Amino acid sequence: MKPLISALPHLRTLGRTQNPRGLVVTHPWEAGLAKDCSELWYVFHGEGKLRADGGAWQPLRAGMLVWFHRARFYEWRQDPEHPLGVNFFHFDLRAAAGGRLDEAEIPETVEAMDPVFAESLSRRIIEMYWEVYYEEVVRCGTPADASHVPHPRFLKEPEPVRRAAFLPEPMGIEAPERLEHPLLQHAANLFNCLIDEYRHLATRKRSLEEVGLQLFHRRTIHDLVARLQEDLSSVPTVSEMAARCGYSLDHFGRVFRKVMGCGAQEFVMKARVARARQLLLESGLSVKQIAAELGYNSPFFFSRQFRSIVGESPTDFRRRHAGDVTGGAPPTASAPQ
Repeated sequence: MKPLISALPHLRTLGRTQNPRGLVVTHPWEAGLAKDCSELWYVFHGEGKLRADGGAWQPLRAGMLVWFHRARFYEWRQDPEHPLGVNFFHFDLRAAAGGRLDEAEIPETVEAMDPVFAESLSRRIIEMYWEVYYEEVVRCGTPADASHVPHPRFLKEPEPVRRAAFLPEPMGIEAPERLEHPLLQHAANLFNCLIDEYRHLATRKRSLEEVGLQLFHRRTIHDLVARLQEDLSSVPTVSEMAARCGYSLDHFGRVFRKVMGCGAQEFVMKARVARARQLLLESGLSVKQIAAELGYNSPFFFSRQFRSIVGESPTDFRRRHAGDVTGGAPPTASAPQ
């Protein structure tokens, strides 16, 4: 993932909302339609699903952070029996050098490692904006220049709610362009921390996915190798091996080499020679019989491969190591050198 260290997220609107139980929500949402910005959620309650640009549905559940990319079309649906509750942030992610940062490599969902931390941090940022509104507007009266004051989005809230010292729920707040109030500056720093936490979780998610993919490849190749070693007399072609593993021929070659340290054909040759060494020392089979046992049509070709790896012919190998094996000397092998 590309680093976001130079990113300066600017909050536009933020808030906290929870849908009522039993409400079926099929809500199209497109960040680029009404606002040219991104959106971040922390899901603190409920279950649902999400998809981008008509693609595959992804699960939504409590404990997840969701990053809606700018200018993509999103649809989300909730479980009516487990309605969604989210802390949300509309923000503009600008690079320090100017312009917007590419979100293409940022995953759209991550699991919070510490849900209590993610809930507390995201909620505290919203509460700070409400506190500044309460201090600057409710207690002191609307200032002549209100451009630096947050503006809650009231719908049908009664006057006591509008003037409450504590953040009502649900509530959306428009963030000011200028962050002159120290508490808003602190909130902006905390939002940067939330973005950094998302980046860390995204990197961790990608690493775990890569590890999981590597484990899958390793298990797939090891299963294939085990089957090959069970019967070295009828080894499939490399194309057949790739098909059995579900890989293309080129991809199979890369994966096999990465897992085993050599190509598939080289592995089969070494496995056959290793088995031949065992049979030469522990059986009374002739070299010709061993070659047939291992699937070679020609004992001469078998001998050449054996010599290329071991450095001597099968007969010389058997003769030189005959004393290493108890139970009597093996019979003389009449086979090519």
